[in-house]
Amino acid sequence: MKDCKFDIYDERYVHLFGEFKNGCMQLTSLIFGEDRDSEMIYDFSKADTEKLFSLVSLEDFKKICRTGHLLGMEKFLKDNGIRWSSFVY
Repeated sequence: MKDCKFDIYDERYVHLFGEFKNGCMQLTSLIFGEDRDSEMIYDFSKADTEKLFSLVSLEDFKKICRTGHLLGMEKFLKDNGIRWSSFVY
């Protein structure tokens, strides 16, 4: 994948977007709540980024995320042996 940024979904209280940089994908989830906001970063290695997109296209991955949100995305990744690291702010 060439370096670029992309949006997956932008709803009233949640936003998921990503970028490809040096062959690796990073996703950022922003959640806005009444009491507090949170940000979670999902980092994928180059190998796991390549593995993911050998299974589905970027458009199909976006559909998976839009349908199941973060839990559905994580289930899809786990079911297909795709690993990531995450950080919560």
